[in-house]
Amino acid sequence: MRNRRTKIKDKNVLVAEDERIARQKDAKKSDFIVRYCYSDEERQNAIRDLGPDPEITRFKGLGEISPEEFAGFIGPDIRLEQVTLHKTDQVQKLLEYYMGKNTMERQNFIIDNLVIEEDRPEEEQNE
Repeated sequence: MRNRRTKIKDKNVLVAEDERIARQKDAKKSDFIVRYCYSDEERQNAIRDLGPDPEITRFKGLGEISPEEFAGFIGPDIRLEQVTLHKTDQVQKLLEYYMGKNTMERQNFIIDNLVIEEDRPEEEQNE
């Protein structure tokens, strides 16, 4: 979510944003202050910080993010969740979890094109 600097009443939010920008190498001051929220608690805090009527947008995937937003989204504060598949995992359940149930076409593509490689012991070089 984001809001214009001129609408933000809490001066501490403006100061903290300016300090964050100063710490980043290529960051530039913008007319907007942006918050990326990963939970409802973070969303509530951002609404409180950003003041009246912030603009709230949601991204379903990285493909929906513009290059300008992507540059701000990826940074030292980003939280990544590594996805690891093991031979014993149930791929269908993992796909439903990570991709949602309304994405059958994408799920089918991945399932149809999924390559599962087996771990093989290294062949002896003496042969």
